[in-house]
Amino acid sequence: MLQGIGLLSLCLLAGTGETSTGPLHATPLALPEDNPSWLWQHGTEGDDAGTGIAASCEGTYSVGYTGGSFDGHPNLGNVDSFLVKHSLDGVKQWSRQFGGAGMDVAVAIASFDVNGQCVNPELYVAGHTSGSIDGTASAGETDIFLTKYDKAGNLLWSRQWGTPAADTATSVATDKHGNVYVTGYTVGALAAESAGGQDFFLVKYDAAGTLLWKRQLGTAQHEQARGVACDAEGNIYVGGHTFGYLDGNTNASNGTSTSDLFLTKYDATGQKLWTKQLGTPASEVTQGVATSRRSNGVVDIYLAGHTTGNFALPTKAGMDSDGLLVKFNDAGEVQWKKQLGTPGNDLFFGVTSDGGGNVYITGNSPNDIDTHAILDSDDVFLWVLKDTGNPLVSRQIGSINPWNPRAQVDFGAGIATDKGAGVYIAGYTEGQFSSMASAGGKDLLVFKYAEGCSTNTPAQCRLGYGWGDPHYVTFDGASYDFQGHGEFILTEASSGDLAIQARQLPWNGLTHLSVFSAFAMQLGRDRVGYYLGAVHPVKVNGQPVPISGELALPGGGRILRQGESYTFEWPTGDHLVISPEHNYVNAYLRLSPSRAGTLRGPLGNFNGNRADDFTLRDGTSLVAPLSFTQMYEGETAYVNSWRVSQAESLFDYGPGESTASFTDVHFPYPPAHTPSTVQQQQAQQLCQTAGVTNPIFLKGCITDVAATGDASFAQSAAAMQDHAQQFH
Repeated sequence: MLQGIGLLSLCLLAGTGETSTGPLHATPLALPEDNPSWLWQHGTEGDDAGTGIAASCEGTYSVGYTGGSFDGHPNLGNVDSFLVKHSLDGVKQWSRQFGGAGMDVAVAIASFDVNGQCVNPELYVAGHTSGSIDGTASAGETDIFLTKYDKAGNLLWSRQWGTPAADTATSVATDKHGNVYVTGYTVGALAAESAGGQDFFLVKYDAAGTLLWKRQLGTAQHEQARGVACDAEGNIYVGGHTFGYLDGNTNASNGTSTSDLFLTKYDATGQKLWTKQLGTPASEVTQGVATSRRSNGVVDIYLAGHTTGNFALPTKAGMDSDGLLVKFNDAGEVQWKKQLGTPGNDLFFGVTSDGGGNVYITGNSPNDIDTHAILDSDDVFLWVLKDTGNPLVSRQIGSINPWNPRAQVDFGAGIATDKGAGVYIAGYTEGQFSSMASAGGKDLLVFKYAEGCSTNTPAQCRLGYGWGDPHYVTFDGASYDFQGHGEFILTEASSGDLAIQARQLPWNGLTHLSVFSAFAMQLGRDRVGYYLGAVHPVKVNGQPVPISGELALPGGGRILRQGESYTFEWPTGDHLVISPEHNYVNAYLRLSPSRAGTLRGPLGNFNGNRADDFTLRDGTSLVAPLSFTQMYEGETAYVNSWRVSQAESLFDYGPGESTASFTDVHFPYPPAHTPSTVQQQQAQQLCQTAGVTNPIFLKGCITDVAATGDASFAQSAAAMQDHAQQFH
């Protein structure tokens, strides 16, 4: 799971429309931790399939096609297109159905943030039609269309173009100036004379719908462009597959019987800069392209699809398809290749990036992509990798069909990330999930995972954490020890929708070392606490709540339990993960990058500048490192500044208890003895044996083990080091 992060260890679905009668209590074929934050299924008695999705900070937008009256709209022809908006917490806002008397298929959607404001996106929907969109005469067999909507679902303009032959759109993208690009393939002369077979095309419009230029490229064989993406410099990358020798490249089969991948780069004026082609003697197919720009300016390009060959594996048995992912730099050089294969057909379709840190893929497989176990049918998966190619997370969900067990395929077609934690997938299901009933045929499927880190850059994805006795590291990376005895604000947002408090008590009666024993928080509209040692350690609005698996809260948040660890998730996608370690608690906090600069507390302000992280509650800034006096002594000390008053406390108390019951303002006291050099050396050896290598964690580990003689602190440090490395 991957948001903008602060570690502290410091340690509805609102679908409307037709539904069928029948069993409604089916259980998805998914592990509990694979269940989405929300899931929305909707359709008609016919086929309704999602093909693409875009996300902003105020909603998600899904497109696809329907053979019926989708969401109560009148059917306009054989097959119509639809556009649906959901809020980030899964509530349907509105839907639109459009088309003509023929077949109209929306295949992709892109959004553009006007003036950089993600609350005001412009939406571009691309597809193809066999008739007329918005009164434009058809040019031939099938034409391409591009429609523009505002965030309220108002149609702003539409464009339709084509040749007398078949023209097919596959993807759409916007650049930083608001221009829009559509790609696909044609057998006609759309932008130039046809080279033979199918050629790929790229068309550029400005935000007003004015055609700026169009390009066409191909061979005597077939070329299909399946993805388009832009970088921050205004370059455009088109990905697809070819059966020929595209742009002078060689086909890996030494013939034209199988397809290779290709990636072509254009500049903003439409000048072709290069084309790269790669493959195996078997077949490779492209399904999507994504770009990202890291904080150092490096541009990454990801191309996703599938292969029947040993594309990135030494050997491959059988002719089933494996998913493939290739990372290029902006010079077209391959950085790494990945191939995901089970005994069945594993297909990648949608790909996106969060701006440099991670890449996200969706598709479907008839097997568990982790264990390779055979499933009842094809299930949708999410696969997340770091920009280094190292896998991070996999998720997979499936439906059942009580009426026809042979028809329960679940398909992931499009994927998008928002500017916080959300990862959104659109596609279709032939079955039904426990919370939604099938309307018949294929239904639109849209769901959310809270896995994302940032749609910006890795520099905005930070961990703030504290652990052990405890050691804090702020969101901006400043590390220090916080030996308070009492209840403290850890972090709180100026918006008022996030507040986390911690209770620190002496460890095993020591007068100079404290550890976490409880946490309290405002989680959505609910007050939630965690109390180490309680039979039911979680309380919601003052009441103990047993949790096994997942608990959705009435105020919009949710709690997930895995073993003895608990994840507390805000409706905004922020996460607090709490893990008990013997007789103390570690925790880490992952925050959306949209929180940057809006926080205060001992975890800092999350503004990218660690120099101003040490600030008193009244706004007084302190210069690190703080002296013992600045940290602990007197009413104006740093620790005392962040103590929780009874009026603002979120904790639960027993009879006769208050925050004063857990407070000692004189703590920490001078230690009875200082660990010897031998004890410190022994502690260092134990910590390193446990795998602690990071200097920050190693220093804290040595301090904890030497002072307490408890080896569990070494394991705790190693675990927190692993968490930190996962997100950096």
